[in-house]
Amino acid sequence: MESALYYKLSKEINENQVIKGEKYRITLLGEKMVRFEYSPSGKFQDHLTTMAINRKFDVPKYNLKIIDDVLHLETDYYELTYPINAPLELLRVKITGSNVDSYYYENEEYNLLGTYRTLDGINGSVPLDKGLFSLSGYTFIDDTNSAIFNDDGFIVEREKEEGYQDIYLFFFYDDYYGGLKEYAKLSGKTPLIPRYVLGNWWSRYYRYSEDTLKDLMLNFKKHNLPLSVCIIDMDWHITDVSEELGGGWTGYTFNKELFPNPPRMFSFLHDLNLKTALNLHPHAGIRYFDDAYPALANAMGIDPNSKQTVEFDIYNPKFAENYFKHVLHPYEEMGVDFWWIDWQQGTKTKFSDLDPLFQLNHLHYIDLDSRKRGLTFSRYPGLGGHRYPIGFSGDTLITFDSLAFQPYFTATASNVAYSWWSHDIGGHCHGKDEDELYIRWLQFGVFSPINRLHSTNNEFIIRAPFERKNPLPLEVAKSFMPLRHKLIPYIYTYAYKNYNEDIPLIRPIYYEYPQHNVAYKFKDEYFFGDQILVSPVITPIDSYLNTAVTKVYLPKGNYYNFFTNQHYKGNRQIYMYNDIFSMPVFVKEGSIIPLSVLEKDNQWENPRQMEVLIYGGKNNSFTLYEDDGLTNDYKNGESYQTFFNLKYTKKSINLSIRTSGNPSLIPQDRELILKFINIEPNTVIKKNIRDLIEVNYNEENKILTIRISNPEHKTTIALVNEKQIMCNRSLEFVKKNIIDFITGLDELVDVKQEVKHHLIDTDLTTLNEYQKAINKITVLPKKAKKALLDIVKQAF
Repeated sequence: MESALYYKLSKEINENQVIKGEKYRITLLGEKMVRFEYSPSGKFQDHLTTMAINRKFDVPKYNLKIIDDVLHLETDYYELTYPINAPLELLRVKITGSNVDSYYYENEEYNLLGTYRTLDGINGSVPLDKGLFSLSGYTFIDDTNSAIFNDDGFIVEREKEEGYQDIYLFFFYDDYYGGLKEYAKLSGKTPLIPRYVLGNWWSRYYRYSEDTLKDLMLNFKKHNLPLSVCIIDMDWHITDVSEELGGGWTGYTFNKELFPNPPRMFSFLHDLNLKTALNLHPHAGIRYFDDAYPALANAMGIDPNSKQTVEFDIYNPKFAENYFKHVLHPYEEMGVDFWWIDWQQGTKTKFSDLDPLFQLNHLHYIDLDSRKRGLTFSRYPGLGGHRYPIGFSGDTLITFDSLAFQPYFTATASNVAYSWWSHDIGGHCHGKDEDELYIRWLQFGVFSPINRLHSTNNEFIIRAPFERKNPLPLEVAKSFMPLRHKLIPYIYTYAYKNYNEDIPLIRPIYYEYPQHNVAYKFKDEYFFGDQILVSPVITPIDSYLNTAVTKVYLPKGNYYNFFTNQHYKGNRQIYMYNDIFSMPVFVKEGSIIPLSVLEKDNQWENPRQMEVLIYGGKNNSFTLYEDDGLTNDYKNGESYQTFFNLKYTKKSINLSIRTSGNPSLIPQDRELILKFINIEPNTVIKKNIRDLIEVNYNEENKILTIRISNPEHKTTIALVNEKQIMCNRSLEFVKKNIIDFITGLDELVDVKQEVKHHLIDTDLTTLNEYQKAINKITVLPKKAKKALLDIVKQAF
């Protein structure tokens, strides 16, 4: 087999990690993890598994006693009690220092859950698989039936023994980041994804031709809607195939009626700065009419003249080697950048009881990664699947219930280190393709790991915003789709942190605030990196209020509205009222948010101009990470980093900037456009700024903009104000938000005028004064008065 398909792993462990008896073996995996095996024959499994690819760990301090044939193992984190040589059902667990008595390990409760293989055909939620974290302080994972890596580094079925058990216990408590780091030592790191995947994707199950696909891509360009990836679904290949030959879902030969010149098409897409993938349903094998058939058949010892199908047997090393060599590599040389593996044919094949999905994801990733930065686009194969990003969540129904489940589903996947879910934005099939639902899904997609527009082949399901009859989706898309590309520097930095520090982009709120009970209740809300808090709109607009109502939890601290810069106090729950053009997105005080300035079509590369949003209120630092975005040179440290350090007092802001690394990785004429948010107008720059190009102050928005050349040396911007440097705009936003709200109400003009008289034309400055004024309004129903009070409370 070619070396690219070997997975070089070491079974080595430290000898003193192991505690072994006649029928049991305990392997200590650092301080917070332990492996426990039971074998009636005393034969244990040394091979690494699809979940556990490293078992060499430092040995923690522990006390071991065996009293009356009962083993007692105690560490700083756990106590295990086990009747030696008994099945593991009798293993008892206790959290060290806990007042709770020990209990059988399988009684673990309150698991915070992980993720699920696919959302195919799901309307709403599904029961999720277990995760690595539990409110009980520990969890267990049964690894008994997972496949193993043989001595050649190829995934094979493990030898079965009746009664054999192989479990892992994780004692991570509420140390979510520490737990993920420990798990990465056991199960491998999440690799750094290519930069281009962080832009907007286009995908649709549709019978495109070369000309219609080109026209579509040019239409996106015409409407200034950036893309970075264009996927061609299964109709790229011949689909008119008899069922006797396996049907038309599988295919490896271009339909020349639709795509007469594939290299020309790939060149066109690449010239538009788009990467591309082709869809694969590989289960039916390679048939005699496929272009690759003669070479593959010969390699497999089949006479091509026999027209015998080369069966798809991905666990056969000989087939796997030749499948990549003769079937897929020629298309990659032609222009395919990666593959969409659309396996939907269950968890077994006729050749093996092993789930083909894990092997497909594994081999596709390591094969591509041997020549450039790896990428797999496929469904979730189980624990260990985080090593092969990106996940495709499947064919969801087009309903608000489906949308409502996805923020929770995406955030909770971090509990198994699965960081890069891609959903069918807009929903896939059935349901009702309403404009409001489409817009809300698109808004969520911009603040999700991957933003991929997709749907089934149905003329009544439209995903290109400019093709929808109502102009409203296009208007919103023109705001949100460019925003996604602007956010790439921010997201890519966290993609690197995901690889380097094992910290996911999307985090449940309880990752940051594990001691806050309320953080576990707001399941639809999540951190997008550690500076942005997102609460997607997942319910329809109230027809009377003409806004969607979202209950939001703001943890302790202070926050700013990402879109308006309104200030909010934290450590409370508030109601947000959003029209169709907005959604609740908040920035923590002290945040530093880098954004691309888009200067060319479909831009996803390191930008020439970088806009940096600086929110005062707290000291903070941020390290912007950049590299070539495409190769594996990042593994050798080839990168460029910009270090921002913010020092804040009530009367001053000091921002220092320095750079490090290989400057050839970024445009040589880079400029930084520093935007200081909510700055008092009489603020002054204390001293000269190195590399200064321009200073500008926007009186209306209270934004101070300082444009500088990219610093070769350390640069410091010092801002001072004799009274206070940041302005309090709370009352300004109260009046603006009330006007926006009553404008949208389904009410008579006279009613709106009365509300304006009480709340806008009167000089109100405290929450109590506003409450009294709202109570005086008799022409509005309770629902509207409650909304007005909620809007006012946001500012106090």
